[in-house]
Amino acid sequence: MTLDTLLPGFAAAVEAGNGAALAACFTEDGIYHDTFYGKFEGREAIADVLENRL
Repeated sequence: MTLDTLLPGFAAAVEAGNGAALAACFTEDGIYHDTFYGKFEGREAIADVLENRL
């Protein structure tokens, strides 16, 4: 996956509130750092933050 394909998918997932699609932009052990909510490790936690906290 290249940055040119990753960013549109990332943005579309966030805009749609689709946690599974957002999590798929990360590796299984990926980490998402949110300025307000903090650090989320792994796809399950990344999906959860979008669907239940943002």
